[in-house]
Amino acid sequence: MALSQLQPTLLDLPFEGSNPTTHFINIIQNFLTEEECQGLIGSHKNLIPSNVTPETIRLREQFDDESLAELLWSRLKGFYEGHRLKDNEGNWWRITGLNERFRLCRYDKGGKFSPHYDGRHMPDLDTQSFMTVNVYLNTVPEELCGATRALGSPHFSLAGKVLAKIQPRLGIAAIFRDTLWHDGEELVDGEKYLLRADVIKREESSVAWGGIRG
Repeated sequence: MALSQLQPTLLDLPFEGSNPTTHFINIIQNFLTEEECQGLIGSHKNLIPSNVTPETIRLREQFDDESLAELLWSRLKGFYEGHRLKDNEGNWWRITGLNERFRLCRYDKGGKFSPHYDGRHMPDLDTQSFMTVNVYLNTVPEELCGATRALGSPHFSLAGKVLAKIQPRLGIAAIFRDTLWHDGEELVDGEKYLLRADVIKREESSVAWGGIRG
């Protein structure tokens, strides 16, 4: 299906403690077609256990796909291309695209992901990932749980509180900062398929002045 037929739309998911710079969740509807979701699931069968913590239960395959990154970025760039972000050191970064490294995950009955911050990918010194892209490849009914949940950071007054939930629906994507404390709710039954990617930003000083910082 052509991009013009998909017509992706962006919705902001407000929650307690949200901040447009550091703590936000954007939901992109009509991001992938059913055929595309099924194709991704069917073409990645080499999933292995990837339990990064004792409380994490899932299967995962990591792979690089430049064509897929270009396709997904073509559907995101209308919302994010050129947006700027300031890091904790006061440096400005600008969104430039999508990382070509993906993780396709499957959660079976009892599968879950313990509370965590997402890791940051750094292709080089001047290029980093700051935002997570979670693409949901199948629908999970609410009664089966399995939601991605934004949680209060363990270091603040809202520690552990569920602030927002993203229930998996086929073809939607959730975009959020890597500073968002979150988990994957335990799946009561069935399966959940999720494709993880990262939005890449490039430091503006390196673009404008050949890597000179100041």
